[in-house]
Amino acid sequence: MKADNFFTELKRRNVYKVAVAYIVAGWALSQGIAQVLPVFDVPNWVIRFVVLLIIIGLPVALVLAWMFELTPHGIKRTADIDLAEERSRSHAWVYIVVVGAVASIGLFLAGRYTAGTKTASPSANERGTKSIAVLPFVNMSADKNDEYLSDGVSEELINALSKITELQVKARTSSFAFKGKNEDIQKIGALLHVTHLLEGSVAKAGNKLRITAQLVQSADGNHLWSDTYDREMQDIFAVRTDVAQQVAAALKVRLLGKEKDRLDQKPTENLEAYDAYLRGLDLSTGPGPTSQVLVAVDFLNDAVRRDPGFALAWAKLAEVNATLYFTQFDVTPARKDAARLAAETATKLRPDAPATLLANAFYRYHVLRDYEGARVLFEKIRQEIPSNSEAVRALALIARRQGHWSESLQLFEQAVQLNPRDAQLLAEWGGTLQLTRQFPAAIQILDRALEVMPNVPELLASKAAIYQAEGNLPAAAKVLEKMDYDSSAEPCLMARLSQFLFERRYRDAIEFTQKILSKPTTKRMFTSSYVRLSLAVTQDLAGEKDEAKATYARVRDEMEKFVREQPNNVFIVAGLASAYAGLGNKEAALREGERSLAMASSIDDAVVAPGVEEFLARTETQVGEADRAISRLEHLLTIPYTPGPITQALLRLDPSWDPLRNHPRFQKLVSGPAPKTIYK
Repeated sequence: MKADNFFTELKRRNVYKVAVAYIVAGWALSQGIAQVLPVFDVPNWVIRFVVLLIIIGLPVALVLAWMFELTPHGIKRTADIDLAEERSRSHAWVYIVVVGAVASIGLFLAGRYTAGTKTASPSANERGTKSIAVLPFVNMSADKNDEYLSDGVSEELINALSKITELQVKARTSSFAFKGKNEDIQKIGALLHVTHLLEGSVAKAGNKLRITAQLVQSADGNHLWSDTYDREMQDIFAVRTDVAQQVAAALKVRLLGKEKDRLDQKPTENLEAYDAYLRGLDLSTGPGPTSQVLVAVDFLNDAVRRDPGFALAWAKLAEVNATLYFTQFDVTPARKDAARLAAETATKLRPDAPATLLANAFYRYHVLRDYEGARVLFEKIRQEIPSNSEAVRALALIARRQGHWSESLQLFEQAVQLNPRDAQLLAEWGGTLQLTRQFPAAIQILDRALEVMPNVPELLASKAAIYQAEGNLPAAAKVLEKMDYDSSAEPCLMARLSQFLFERRYRDAIEFTQKILSKPTTKRMFTSSYVRLSLAVTQDLAGEKDEAKATYARVRDEMEKFVREQPNNVFIVAGLASAYAGLGNKEAALREGERSLAMASSIDDAVVAPGVEEFLARTETQVGEADRAISRLEHLLTIPYTPGPITQALLRLDPSWDPLRNHPRFQKLVSGPAPKTIYK
């Protein structure tokens, strides 16, 4: 068939018309389902599947249009229809297209109008859910050290209200962002995206308590309910339950049987155990150095000693011990066993309690590295308590450990909707954007975190590190100016030291690290050895070879001791490899470097393992294995990882890579187009 005849035949058989009508109708249908199905909580994968079917249906429709025609006498083969009948139907297609177009435009405008309405209203109202934030109750006791008690009452109320399915409760960290601040009620409601606020005070005198509570509409500040409770200390749980029930009644929220049973449960009858628990809770959740968590562990241990049946305290103890193990603060068998024992005890006492599920989930995630098992438990918590942002946050962190970076970013966004004023959560979201090299977006999220907690050193250090990764040293320097020069937090040390090295200010870097090392530290035992390792590297770069050798030798001795105590600590092994390299022991350096990478790879961790590989590339560069190091860098430039992925700008700035500068492969690596970061 000639080309002209073919196109004429397409026209005669109405294939063009069918194509236009199908595209218009298909687009209208896809707009419709995108607007309607979410109202009924239909999962996004269903919507995507329907749209995919619409797309696949186009070639099928075109084939059918070629072969058949719909006539007043039924479906007939196109070849059997005469021209007169064809002409009688020609205008029908016009009507179909016009009707489809009108429907499409209507649905599109409806969608735009609906979207605009949603943006202007709180997220909780979008789903028809009542929303509330419990502001930190004010400590009115004569003893200002009783603030842990008023914070504990607030925490108890948050946990109690979170158990009500029809009520969306903002997380503790978002509510506590307003602690000690005299902010307008309407402003707080707008920032937290809630319709109601619960505020109050706690006064303790001996064994007497006075608790006041009031429920306020955030839109206009009107009081819906308030009460004052003058009770004995042992009645604190009854007050918690009554306040939660009064709030539910005022908001016309139904209390299901299971939810009412949970509200009525007392965590312990032993008030001394409860007091120790509240003190431990305050230290483990409040701002402060990691060493503060060790004191929290002491209080929690005291709580379960006083009441061995205190399931809530066992659950928190498991969670805190697991965190210490996971962050490499303490990876000793004793810490691992302590986390396991606490989780098992909580499970025996209260297997179905949300706190127990959370403890077991963190034990699987942080200690066993059983990401899939932990994910299942966090999902269960999320289903039972939709307001629990901690579960969503953990799911986001697990997703990136499993290499599901896009899913992780989506989950972080969902967690922030539940907990919009949590600076740490925002920092983790921004950090994940940084790891995927989405630097402008990461800066925007970190700026949101800094709005909540201005001038926090760790947040400023993260922002400076992003500017450094982009090669923008002047912008990084401006951020670092806002940070206390003597700040000893690890991200702050690394950001400032990196700036000195990138600017080739070796003498300043040496003096800075020596000043840090001269101070007593309560940080994890090998942190100072890593700072000392940085000093050795800087002395080497500055040409102070004898001083560098002496420093490397001290680091080697310290790291060898730490390896004997914590043989599974991948960071200690990696540091030991670098110390061996600095001392010219190539064989030992490569052996320990490969061992550290094998250890990281064995736990199937998409976040940490590549960072250990970068450390190995540095060690290989130190001992003259240029091709091996460059091969690793070629790969690392295309994947996300922590603590901050290598970039072309960092390869150009960092003097650690100077031994590779004249290598043709390295020159091509740093001067060519920026490789695309590949992730799923």
